[in-house]
Formats: sequence, C-alpha cells, structure tokens
Amino acid sequence: MDRGAAGWVPPGEERLSLVAAARPDRWRAVRYADDWQAEEYARVRAADLQLEYLDLAAEPGSPVALAASFDLVRAVALFRRNRAGVSAWGDLGRVEKPGGTLFYRPYRLGERACFGFEGTLARRGEDPLERPFETLLGYGCTDAGLLTAARIETVLDGIGIGRAASPARLPALPPAGAALDFARGKADPDQGLAAFPLLLARHYTLADAGEVPESPSSIRLRE
Repeated sequence: MDRGAAGWVPPGEERLSLVAAARPDRWRAVRYADDWQAEEYARVRAADLQLEYLDLAAEPGSPVALAASFDLVRAVALFRRNRAGVSAWGDLGRVEKPGGTLFYRPYRLGERACFGFEGTLARRGEDPLERPFETLLGYGCTDAGLLTAARIETVLDGIGIGRAASPARLPALPPAGAALDFARGKADPDQGLAAFPLLLARHYTLADAGEVPESPSSIRLRE
C-alpha cells in the first residue's frame, strides 16, 4: 500500500459521525490511504445545512505526524466553493472535543450564511515538534437565514470520531479515479478540494529538532 490507494468509503465506515442538528440526509465520502497517512473527504447534506470536511490522520502505531497547521481562513480556502465571495468573518469560537479543540468562525458566502471549522483532534507526545496526529477541517453553509453560535456549536458538538475504514475495502466501484475526481470537484467546480490528497505526513525520530523527511507518496507524486 506504500504507493497509496483511493476509493469510496463504504456507507457506515466514514471517519466521522454527525448527530443532533446535522443528522445527514445524504453523505458521500472518499478516502486516500498509504503507509503513513489517511485522508477522508466528504460532502454531507443535512436538512437545510450543507457541509464538506477533510479529516487528516497519521498512521496509527507509526512514528508519523502531520507537518501542517491551518488557521480558519486558510482551512476554508482549501474547498473550491470558498475560492471567491467569502466576506464578513465573525468572531472566533471553540468547541471542546475528546483529544482536542475545534475552532470555528462564521462568514458570508454571497447570500449564504456559513461557518468554517478546524482543529487538532490528537497529538503524539513523543514527536519533538509537537505536531498533530489528526486534524479536521471543513465548513458548512445554509440558505435558511442566519447561523447562530448556538446552532454552529450544536453541529460541531455532534461530530463524533469513529473507526477508520479498512484500507483493504477502499478500492470499490465506482473506480478509484471517479472517487478522486469527486474529491477534486472535477464534475462540479463549486464542490470538492483544490487538491487531494494533501500528503502532509512526515516521519520523525526522538532526535529530530528540525525538518524531517517527506512522505514517500508526496515524493513520488512529484517524480
């Protein structure tokens, strides 16, 4: 699997669960995994709310961490829908989750009320650079009036972290190429990510004090 594989996540094996105000009506997820990392992109529709998220996780049991940090403006900009028209950023809020904190900020996207969220859900204490082991990024929008802080926090509070999908089950019909196209928004320029996978995993040793080697998958993608 060192070269990486991407495919549709079987229903019920999504990395996240959504309850309360964001109980989903439609959900489709794509996962990329290699020996160092797994990334899950999904689109979710829940009543009047539409969400997209990207969950990034280093491989459990390996000395690997994620060499990236995101503020909310940068996190939201990873999604193609937010490439233009974002305005009126609101105040920063936070929701505590097991293993970390999700930060959020409301904003406007044209006439739509939206919010972005990002946070570190787990860290590896032995990484000398104290980088995250799992990071969640995403945004949600509604056409139905305002999104209050209480509504946003209810949605984020209802996010649960589930068991990772088995990599062996990822390559499934439709073919992996279609799954990657879905994640990259090839059929819909207002959906998906500007780039997928991000390939942020880096190996570390206890002696590391500076830069560490890149993921082998990211090196191969540039060859």
